[in-house]
Amino acid sequence: ETAFDPAERDYCAMFGVGIQSHEEYQILKYGVGQKFINHVDDHHEYPRRISTVYYINDNYSGGEINFPRFNISYKPSANEMLIFPSTYVYNHSVSEVTEGMRYAVVSWAS
Repeated sequence: ETAFDPAERDYCAMFGVGIQSHEEYQILKYGVGQKFINHVDDHHEYPRRISTVYYINDNYSGGEINFPRFNISYKPSANEMLIFPSTYVYNHSVSEVTEGMRYAVVSWAS
């Protein structure tokens, strides 16, 4: 059991999502000038139902997560976790970090 499991269980219960497997957690580090282009987490080679992002810090500039279909650009606070469907509807990107270092823990479940 990880510290993230209760939040994921709540999400699955709230939205009626069943998951059978969970990928290993990864720590992502974005430095100045780094970003991630618009993408979808679900793919036929690695089917995913939910995406999770836990934000370790917030002492950086830029680095917002963007959901273009919803016109949302969001800068989470440290110790905040986002859980969202991995489907094409929730395609997303990460804006360029302009100052500092952005750390996040990510994973996916299917």
